[in-house]
Amino acid sequence: MDLFAAVKTHNWYLIAAFLQMAFIQLVRKHPLSSAWWQKIPSGWRFLPGVVLSFAVGFVAAYRQNATFGAAALEGGLAILGIGLPAAGAAAWLKESPLPWDGGSGGAAAALLIFLVLPTTTSCQNPKTAADVEHAAYNASVVALEVLDDAETAHMQALEARTPPPTPADLAHETDAVARLDRARDLLSVAHDALVKSDGASAETAIRDAGKLLIDAIAEAKADGIPVSASVEASVESGLGLIGAGP
Repeated sequence: MDLFAAVKTHNWYLIAAFLQMAFIQLVRKHPLSSAWWQKIPSGWRFLPGVVLSFAVGFVAAYRQNATFGAAALEGGLAILGIGLPAAGAAAWLKESPLPWDGGSGGAAAALLIFLVLPTTTSCQNPKTAADVEHAAYNASVVALEVLDDAETAHMQALEARTPPPTPADLAHETDAVARLDRARDLLSVAHDALVKSDGASAETAIRDAGKLLIDAIAEAKADGIPVSASVEASVESGLGLIGAGP
């Protein structure tokens, strides 16, 4: 109860939790940072939220002239007061009826708003070659994230089913995951090329990744994995922008 009271005294932690949730979602999905997020090993992606929560609590206490030990303790409490609510809210939204991050609504609505809407705007009036390349890259990042979530859920369901999956089933899923990994590597190359303003290399990597994603979407549909039509359309429009339509 003392621990609960210590966390409860900071009412602004709730606001900080929602801001952290939005910030981490932006980092995960934004084309300039998503490739770096994917480099964090699976199973360790909770650490940025923990570190960020600790830093907020530590700095807030330190600015109030707390000792180092007291500030460190406040950082630990911030993990409970900020990090856990942020993770819980994100998980709740993902499993809620709202179309958040590949939840029950399919493709993430917020993701499509922040990434695909600029893509469609660029489709209507592409101002520069760089705009076109970024729009195509955005579309592929959206598709990769949605497909990755769908394949993960499908693999978990397959492993838990009765009768158990056959070696052929597992090999098929392994191939599907490997295809997405190749697409992710290509998008990482495209990201680096865009940062360096190397348009030719970016377009080549985006084109190859997009075609892998189109194949992945077709195979997912054949396997009965639901994929939003808007995701497929965004990849196709992105490929069309760089003159590499399916």
